[in-house]
Amino acid sequence: MLSPSTVHAAFGKHFVKTGMVPEHFHRYIIRAMEVREAGDYSKGGIVTPEESAEQIARADEFLRMAKETVGFSSSEPDDVWIGGLKDE
Repeated sequence: MLSPSTVHAAFGKHFVKTGMVPEHFHRYIIRAMEVREAGDYSKGGIVTPEESAEQIARADEFLRMAKETVGFSSSEPDDVWIGGLKDE
């Protein structure tokens, strides 16, 4: 299993440094991991509603970018709803 830091480094190398993805998305991923770790592991670590809302907005932005940059692999683009998981 790859560590999160290995995945972050590979994302930076293969997508950001090649210019395929803007650099701020790399920072978004790193910050999201920091927030998740703070919420999961920090003693008394509380993620505020404002921080949560910011992470959700960044995730939406990231998904839109990925859809535009990489494309959609499904024949039915409605399979995914940006902003959350589609009910099955």
